[in-house]
Amino acid sequence: MVAASVIMFALAGIFFNLNLFSRFSDVSAILDPKVRVFLSSLLSLFLPVMSYLFSEAKNAGKVAAAAGVGHREEPDLSLQAGLILLWMLLVELLRKKVDEIRMRGYSGTIQRAGRVVGLGSLVFFNLKRVGRKAVFGIFWVLCATKVVQRIAFTEVGKRSYAHGKNTRLITSYMSQILQPGRPQPQ
Repeated sequence: MVAASVIMFALAGIFFNLNLFSRFSDVSAILDPKVRVFLSSLLSLFLPVMSYLFSEAKNAGKVAAAAGVGHREEPDLSLQAGLILLWMLLVELLRKKVDEIRMRGYSGTIQRAGRVVGLGSLVFFNLKRVGRKAVFGIFWVLCATKVVQRIAFTEVGKRSYAHGKNTRLITSYMSQILQPGRPQPQ
């Protein structure tokens, strides 16, 4: 748990700096592809590791609650499991600085949507208290909104002449201009 918290603190610091300095300069736009791949790989490994730690913390909390005297209702998540779940939600919120928007395929978007759906199931099926469920639910709604926003931006970009269809437009225009037998413009 301590090692995961230290790694999360370092990642949060990196992402905070990227967010802070990208306002003043294009640091995130010129981020080296090697660094982008490293951070993306680190984040891809983060969710399974934290999911395992969340499961262990949840099971340890149930064992500790079962050892308690006279509680009949199902206990809420322990503080440690709640902290791990919060870290997972925050990483999904900060992930956009590493992911680049690709207008080609849906694989990255589908993976991200799957992660967000998985986090939503952890939030809404494991938390029992209404207050905690509301706070974690707000973070989850922000994550889900970012995924929907990414899908919408990708679709608008694909259909835009300024971005997605620009190459096809230029190619068809050039093929019409360079047809044989047609006078070449000066």
